[in-house]
Amino acid sequence: MSKITFDFGTSFSQREAEETAKRRGGKEKRLDDDDDNDGLSDEGSLSSQSPNSSGDHSSSLSGSGSVSGGSSYSSSVGGHSSSTRGVARALKRTFSEATFKVRVLWFSVVAILTMAGIFVAQATHSFSSKSQEVNFEQQFNYYANTLADRSYTRFDAVEIKMSTQATANTLNAVEKGEEWPFVVCNTFEQRGQNMLRLSGAESYVTVIFVKEDERDQWETFSQVNQGWVQAGLDRRGETDERALPITGYVHTSDNAERDPGPGPYAPIWQIAPAPVDPLEVNFNLYSDEIFKQSLEFLIREQVPVVTQVLNYLVQHETDDHEEPRSCYMFPIRRTPDAGADIVGSGLNCFKWDAMFKDILHEDAPNGIVLVLSNECGQAYTYTVNHEEVFYIGEGDRHDPAFNEFVVSQSMHIDHGENLEGLCPFQIDIYPSEEFRSVFETNEPFIYTVGVAAVFSLSVFCFLLYGTCVERRQKDNLESTLRVNAIVGSLFPKQVLNRLLAEQGRINKAGGADDSHRDMQAVPTGLVSAAIQVHGREESSIMGTPNIPIADLFPNCTVMYSDLVGFTAWSSAREPTQVFTLLETVYYNFDMIAHKRRVFKVETIGDCYVAVCGLPEPRKHHATVMAKFANDCMEKLNEVVRSLEIELGPDTAELSMRFGLHSGPVTAGVLRGEKSRFQLFGETVDLAAEMEHSGMRNRIHVSQATADLIILSGKDKWIKAREDKVYDEKKGDLQTYWVNIHVDTDGSVQSRLSSYMSSGHSSSGESMGDSLGDDFDMAQFGQMIQIQGLNQMNDKTVRLVDWMTELMSRSLKKIVAMRADEGEEVSSMFSALHMDEGTVLDEVKEIIKLPGKAKMYKNDPESVVLDEKVQKQLKDYVQRIASMYREVPFHGFEHASHVTMSVGKLLSRIVDTQGIDFKAMSYKNDDFQVLHETTYGITSDPLTQFALAFSALIHDVDHTGVPNATLVQEKASLAELYNNKSVAEQNSVDLAWDMFLEPQYGDLQRCICPSQEDYQRFRQLVVNTVMATDIVDKELGALRKERWLHAFDDEITDEDPLDTVNRKATIVIEHLMQASDVAHTMQHWHVYQKWNERFFQECYMAFKEGRAEKDPSIGWYKGEIGFFDFYVIPLAKKLKDCGVFGVSSDEYLTYAQKNRDEWERKGEYLVAEYLTRYEEKYGVGYDCQLLDEYQVEMNGDDEYSVEMKGDEKM
Repeated sequence: MSKITFDFGTSFSQREAEETAKRRGGKEKRLDDDDDNDGLSDEGSLSSQSPNSSGDHSSSLSGSGSVSGGSSYSSSVGGHSSSTRGVARALKRTFSEATFKVRVLWFSVVAILTMAGIFVAQATHSFSSKSQEVNFEQQFNYYANTLADRSYTRFDAVEIKMSTQATANTLNAVEKGEEWPFVVCNTFEQRGQNMLRLSGAESYVTVIFVKEDERDQWETFSQVNQGWVQAGLDRRGETDERALPITGYVHTSDNAERDPGPGPYAPIWQIAPAPVDPLEVNFNLYSDEIFKQSLEFLIREQVPVVTQVLNYLVQHETDDHEEPRSCYMFPIRRTPDAGADIVGSGLNCFKWDAMFKDILHEDAPNGIVLVLSNECGQAYTYTVNHEEVFYIGEGDRHDPAFNEFVVSQSMHIDHGENLEGLCPFQIDIYPSEEFRSVFETNEPFIYTVGVAAVFSLSVFCFLLYGTCVERRQKDNLESTLRVNAIVGSLFPKQVLNRLLAEQGRINKAGGADDSHRDMQAVPTGLVSAAIQVHGREESSIMGTPNIPIADLFPNCTVMYSDLVGFTAWSSAREPTQVFTLLETVYYNFDMIAHKRRVFKVETIGDCYVAVCGLPEPRKHHATVMAKFANDCMEKLNEVVRSLEIELGPDTAELSMRFGLHSGPVTAGVLRGEKSRFQLFGETVDLAAEMEHSGMRNRIHVSQATADLIILSGKDKWIKAREDKVYDEKKGDLQTYWVNIHVDTDGSVQSRLSSYMSSGHSSSGESMGDSLGDDFDMAQFGQMIQIQGLNQMNDKTVRLVDWMTELMSRSLKKIVAMRADEGEEVSSMFSALHMDEGTVLDEVKEIIKLPGKAKMYKNDPESVVLDEKVQKQLKDYVQRIASMYREVPFHGFEHASHVTMSVGKLLSRIVDTQGIDFKAMSYKNDDFQVLHETTYGITSDPLTQFALAFSALIHDVDHTGVPNATLVQEKASLAELYNNKSVAEQNSVDLAWDMFLEPQYGDLQRCICPSQEDYQRFRQLVVNTVMATDIVDKELGALRKERWLHAFDDEITDEDPLDTVNRKATIVIEHLMQASDVAHTMQHWHVYQKWNERFFQECYMAFKEGRAEKDPSIGWYKGEIGFFDFYVIPLAKKLKDCGVFGVSSDEYLTYAQKNRDEWERKGEYLVAEYLTRYEEKYGVGYDCQLLDEYQVEMNGDDEYSVEMKGDEKM
């Protein structure tokens, strides 16, 4: 199969390139873009192929910014050229043909193996099943014959026992000299019990034949001699009661009706076992037709008789009285002589199941069916299981399917041919499904499965081998197509065709030796690699010198764009969040580039470079590129706003600068370690300069580009920039702004809406420049407060949504781990504090956290919070946001920034990658180790939620002045909290009071379902918020002492769990402290933003007379001291506690850099702070103030705030 891959070689390269060019014909002509369709041949539709996703394969920038003598940029192109598509089609066609032939062979072999396997499996199953059937028949015949033979033997043995008993009765009368029928046996009970024990019968009865003339004498005799009944009861010892008297006359029914006669009579006399209520005594058996026939047969033939089933002749009523019974009748003679007269009969009454019990041994299978029947039409069915016999019911109930296996046995005495009046019995024995199932094992199935498995394994191995071969070839094809696509994106069509042609010449000249075979398998993908590896020397040896591939594209427009504020923004984010932003933004840009047929050059960090007019010439390349830049600007503003909920505060404030320049571009393949298609020339330099000197959310173009746009009839888009741009080579340059949005009615509202929607509102550009010279600023002055208020409210709403989403994720972890553990306490939310006193009194040295790592009961991502909980959480966050005052620093935006820092630090120590949520177990021991090394914080979602909660509320109702001012002013709050941590305690009380309101009941129970959870949550919030008071010397000293106990000189005799919890408490407090001043340990721009806001807040307090000293006097040195004595030591502690990973290094590095930068620029910046404060709060409405208002309103974080006439923001 590898041969197929080799055949995908470069034989296609040159030939396919030529054929493709021929097929395209006129389609290869240069396209003249007309302005009506924006130069689009596919407007409104997107290609099914991935648009320009070459960001994944980008090369590095040859020079940074602009390079003297011409800058170069590695490039990639969107889409496939016609040549690469032709090669791809040929490769796919060849692969499909070869694959089809191989699959036909595979399927033929598989079909043969499958049919053979089916035949052998069926034969195996048939043979094994037949063996089981034979074994079943043999075993049944054995057990059935054993049962039949032994049943008859037992039945026949009863005759011997009856004969012995009858002889004993005769001898007893002879010895006593008694005349029949007046005979009574005093030991009848003993003899009868012996008879019953040996025969298994229920009762033994003596029947006396009485003539008509003996009736009266017999009735008198029976009454006189009825003592045998009591004697029998006494012998058994079963009752202390006296026996009832017998019926003193011969009767015919259970109600003892006197038999009217005439005789002879056959009254029942003695019975064993003796009855308590002897009603049966003197019952005349001749009055019963069945007994009469049996007795007449016995007298006539003088042989024993077995009656048909007589269920009514039962001495005692029992639960199983329905079971069939018969009586074995044996003649009693007057003398022991064989020919003596018959004077009575012995009746041995038995249940038929006694004949079949205890015959088969306990190992015999269950389910043998026995049918007892006689010639009188009676039939009864039994099931014989081992030694037990179970009566099924009347009638023949065996399964007719087993008729062929019947084993029969006669159960009557041979009486000759005269059987009148008799009903001879017979038993028929059958198997059942239950019996058969014992022998129906799964061996046939096992053998069949085994055979099938062998054949299936053979088929599977063959298919696996074939699949692996096919997959290998498919992978080769996909690799070829991918590399072909990459090359098609890296090189323009003309260049790629020349590369293909050159590769074909190299292959022909050098032959197809093995060293080139793999390269030939993907000619379009590895052509550049071939050139860079073998180089000019090898090509020269082959006689085919490589001529540099380069072209001049005289009419192009290059765009260079850069994310403004990205560096500062990314310093406060996790790496994954940074890449989420870049991937989302640049993917959307790629889609737009594909749609507008713009050539994407490369992404370099947060810079995006594109060109129009290359590789296919475009008549209106400048116009198309301007529209592309405008589309990207609008898409960016849309994307960053949508991502703010996921990526946090200030994301929506990100924007871009766009720079465009038009002119000739030299492009070609620069061979080397990594051969790429690159652009060179002054056009690239000037495009970079346009971007560098531009403004956020503005499209900055050169004179050349502006002229081309005006030439295309779009002169309304162009507005000259008032100031000049200085270039080292060209000097002062006149540049222009491009605004594609044309007002529809020219109204103030229309222009303002266009201004705000386009994103210019967050730029540093003058509103007058953006909105036009005829814009009515007076009317705008009346609208600005409403519009600005809406903008601010919109930002607050976005912050609330982000905060709610962040806390919801922590809440899901709580629910996923808790799984309804703990005792629910509904009344625990009634108390404000855990104990009496102020919030400060609740601060604990040690907070107890879980001692062991708990396992999540569910995947947190799969948890769906109750809708009530979600609504209450959002409502709570909204109300907290509304409780923050409009102060420059300690506002809700600061709380959001602190919360974001808390989340970032927690993300470095809380890692769920070690959990297998499907199996709900730890993948390895790393998670337990992480739990121990982070002192339990990682495995306690409640702690993580409490930290976010504390960051949210920690500055609620902050008045913009420090605690010392509140104490000095003798504010009521200061008195309430004993002049200690006034603002912090007030924030906790206000937020906690609101949290305890009944309307948040579902949220309360979701966070803390038990008293223990509530106590720990409260304690975490108190300790965390109180840690933000860094001015109180007493609290600071206590924290320092606790740090020493926890990490420097640990207490040796302390409980190990307390030691761990002490460290956890310290880490939590320091995490909050670091987050509260996180701006000092982030990018310089972030630090400047918040430092100036804090300065404004302090200076405002001074101006209002609430502070004695002017903060500007000591601000410079104060910041240096703050870095040296608090920020940097705090960052070092983050590192020393060893739980924050690389974040601790990052924070320390930023803190040290910001300190050094402040030392160099601080004095100048303080002066700027003062100037901007005076301008902002001391000047009425004018254009300059409005521009600053917009900058402040949108939270610009670059801090070179642009005033009118400035060059750069």
